[in-house]
Amino acid sequence: MPKPMLVFCADLQARESAYKAVRELYGDDLYALTQVVDHCTGNGLPLVLGGDQVDTPVIGDSHVIELRRILRRNVDAGNVNLYVDGNHERGFRRLSLEGGAASCAENMEAWNDHEVFAGFGQGFSIAGYNWRTRKQWEGLLEGGALPETDILVLHGLAQQSVPLLNLPGIDGPLCDLDLSWFDGNHRLVLMGDVHMEWDWTGPKGTRFLYSGSMWMHRLGEPQEKSFIVVNDDLSVERRPLRCRPFYQGMLLDEQHVEQAAAWLQANRDPEDCDAMRRFMGPVLPRMHLTVPLELTPALRSALKDFEEQAHVFRKVLSASDGESPVQGGSPSGRATLTEALAQVLDMQDPAAKDAAEFVEQAVNSGLDHAIDDLKRKVGLV
Repeated sequence: MPKPMLVFCADLQARESAYKAVRELYGDDLYALTQVVDHCTGNGLPLVLGGDQVDTPVIGDSHVIELRRILRRNVDAGNVNLYVDGNHERGFRRLSLEGGAASCAENMEAWNDHEVFAGFGQGFSIAGYNWRTRKQWEGLLEGGALPETDILVLHGLAQQSVPLLNLPGIDGPLCDLDLSWFDGNHRLVLMGDVHMEWDWTGPKGTRFLYSGSMWMHRLGEPQEKSFIVVNDDLSVERRPLRCRPFYQGMLLDEQHVEQAAAWLQANRDPEDCDAMRRFMGPVLPRMHLTVPLELTPALRSALKDFEEQAHVFRKVLSASDGESPVQGGSPSGRATLTEALAQVLDMQDPAAKDAAEFVEQAVNSGLDHAIDDLKRKVGLV
């Protein structure tokens, strides 16, 4: 019978609020990490964090203290916390995970040469590497493949995952990782960066897993979130995370109002709502509603009622193109961004057109990829 050996999760991206415009939308990250640490302490398991533990350098001190307090519970229970840095940690380590007696986790890349490197768990070898650009990875691997291990922990966008996850089209060289670099040298590779669950076995038999993000950072992500338990035969189990109730729908007529109201009635007090409210505050449900440009009195009244019971984000539906910029802090779609850029830039000017393409790529594919592509276009790489 397989026995649990470690817990893995990634892309917590801790921050005070999901949207700056709604500061009350708070604590999803704390609640998610608490659930994972509860599982570790309850089962005597080490925790491995796969990168992007924090989102930005401006995360507040009080939030950092709370994150460290949660992680520290696993250390106090006699278990180790390990982590790799993701691209969001570049240039800062806001969680200050290392630090003598105050340490609540150890960086795996520094830990690779530790005596337990080849004796982790039931004698399995494990290693982890911080996020690198593709060019940095290629330089590291010039001397040959990484040392063979049973388990490898990485952070970065792998080119093999792009078509399978229906991500925006990205040229292979712009992806951080090529999984063929690792295929065959490791039995199991646990990965962070992509906010969707993914399970892929390479041609040489290595199993690659993205755990997905731990709470919904943006529209388009799956609502279902989980963390991974690795057993002592290297089989894995996904354990679901309870998340803030989320609703996305139209609010254009009476039927839509009834549907949204019924959902809200059923989800104001979800399972474990008392624990959620300790981290997230009294209002839990999150509703993203597409509304008409001109609100009828009935719709205006319904929205007012919903806003008293939930965090409501409005997307205004226009008659001309079907979509206009989002109100209330929610991000725009790609078509809206294109139109907005066209209004402020002369798209007949080649420089302006290049600037617009850079902005769109940064939004859709990530700033790192946009910068790398720009460097390649101008011959800097």
